[in-house]
Amino acid sequence: MNQDGKKDISLYKLNISKPGIIECLDKTDGGRNSTMLNGGTNHPDGGLIFCQQGDMKEPSAIIYMSSKPPYTTHHVVNNFKGRPFSSVNDVVLHPQDGSIWFTDPSYGYAGGWRPEPSLPPVVYAFMPQTCEIRVVADGFFRPNGLTFSPDYKKCYVTDTGAGHGDGFTFEWGTKPATMYYLTLFKLNTVMFLISEHLVSRAHGYCRIGECLRIVIKAFQTE
Repeated sequence: MNQDGKKDISLYKLNISKPGIIECLDKTDGGRNSTMLNGGTNHPDGGLIFCQQGDMKEPSAIIYMSSKPPYTTHHVVNNFKGRPFSSVNDVVLHPQDGSIWFTDPSYGYAGGWRPEPSLPPVVYAFMPQTCEIRVVADGFFRPNGLTFSPDYKKCYVTDTGAGHGDGFTFEWGTKPATMYYLTLFKLNTVMFLISEHLVSRAHGYCRIGECLRIVIKAFQTE
């Protein structure tokens, strides 16, 4: 919570060629024009793709940000067939067709900084070339992290199971924190997710949605 009583997340840049040098980008174009950023990934053209969770005024959206000053941004997609996203959380790009895959849980509403959802918590795939957007997986409570297997034959999705909060804290309760993988199936030029499998489950307080890409890499190398 900032001094104005508004929930916010700051944007920082770490230059790995200059260890220890961290730059806050809040006063840049990118910092001023993005709200409650969460998951992000690299774009093939050198830019960045972020999940903007939004707030009561700004929409939740997948945004593109230039990697060069002043880090200009624009919305890639901010709705599903006219209905606003809840609070998009994590995003990955599929290298074979350029599609953007992302999760949309209702953390914003549970946390008190987003309106009541008008969409269920699902996984979407967006095709920038055609602006087509599809629901590729559903049945989650709080879909969070997602990533592809190294051979791009599976998509891993976590469901934190986090319950409703009071606007400041989450009630994790006894809902299962679960990781699934779904098989990618391609029909003509369109990819689908089929055959859901349980990878791991932990009851109680377990933020299984975090560090998913590192976990999957560890699974693959063992």
